[in-house]
Amino acid sequence: MFRPQTFSATEAAAAFARAKRSQNNVPVPVAKTFYYETYRRVLSASPELVILQNNNLTAHEFKALKLKLKQKGFVATQVRNAVLSAAVRDHFVEEKKDVKLATRFARLLVGPSIAVFPGTVAEGQDLLVRECVQALAPENLGAGVAKKILVAGALLEQSHVLSRQQLEEAAKLPSKQRLREELVGLLSSPAARLAGLLSQQPQSLVRTLQGRV
Repeated sequence: MFRPQTFSATEAAAAFARAKRSQNNVPVPVAKTFYYETYRRVLSASPELVILQNNNLTAHEFKALKLKLKQKGFVATQVRNAVLSAAVRDHFVEEKKDVKLATRFARLLVGPSIAVFPGTVAEGQDLLVRECVQALAPENLGAGVAKKILVAGALLEQSHVLSRQQLEEAAKLPSKQRLREELVGLLSSPAARLAGLLSQQPQSLVRTLQGRV
């Protein structure tokens, strides 16, 4: 479960020790270091991170957005674009992932931004893409709030950066559990039907992920 971040004295000391300095050798502000370390924690814990563009939500509307998403199991938090971009880039470098993805992800961060991610992530849990897209639908958020946000895209499993359209397509794909159930049901079916399922679903997934931003 995501909670307001706290750091032990040891963790804080380590964070400040590895904090970079500016070109003028000025220490990084405490607040920036705190947000950077918080974003790194979120990236390590969450398999998906959806970015919204905030088009002048009032404080009351943002509070309503957070509450609606919390009821669906998601956390929404305003982010500092430059700090989040740096956290993603450094995380990718340390994890030896494709740093080009960090550049693609940074393009999603335009203007005031909000990050949305699962409040709880169980080991082996399927991605909650469908649930997140549904939670962000106008019928859940209300027209007043929905018209002031725009889904920019998402980072999935730290391996794919999707645009809004690609995220919506990914939400239409069946879960692993559903695929398993369909396969079990087809084991005694004609081979043609089984072959059709095996060829159809992976192609949908490949089209979505290979067409990433």
